Amino acid sequence: MPILWSALLAYGRRIPLAEMLARVDAVDVATVKRVANRFIFDQDIAIASTGPVELLPDYNWLRGRTSMLRS
Repeated sequence: MPILWSALLAYGRRIPLAEMLARVDAVDVATVKRVANRFIFDQDIAIASTGPVELLPDYNWLRGRTSMLRS
């Protein structure tokens, strides 16, 4: 069985694949919305870009769009 290093760091133990898949399957739409509202809605953002950055939208424009994500 491959070691899932992220599980070892997060839980302090090796998580069996069946348990990890059960945890993933337990995530539903309501959970995703709750987490998104907590960490994305009306929060400051970080931007990184390469290439023609003159095409990158203004920070304030992007920041203002985080308030539109709540549903």
